[in-house]
Amino acid sequence: MNRSSNHLSFAALIIGLICARSAMAGLPSSPPQVDSEPKKAAPTPRDLGEQVQPAAKLREDLHILRRALEEGHSGVYRYTPKGL
Repeated sequence: MNRSSNHLSFAALIIGLICARSAMAGLPSSPPQVDSEPKKAAPTPRDLGEQVQPAAKLREDLHILRRALEEGHSGVYRYTPKGL
C-alpha cells in the first residue's frame, strides 16, 4: 500500500467509527414504555390564549417584509427569478 491509500484507509476507519458511535448513541438503553392513555390533540392558538390574525393583516406584513428584503439585499433575485 502506498501512503495515499493508507490515508484513505485511516479516514474510512475514522468515519466508520464516528458513524457507528452516533448510531449507537440514538439507541435507547431499555425498551420504550407503552402509554395506555390515548394522546391528546395539540392545542390550537386559541387554546393557548393567542389571537388569530386576519389574512389581510398577515399579507400586509409579508409585503412589508418582502420590500425590506429587496431594499436591503441587492442580489436577492440574482439566481432565482422574482416570479417564483
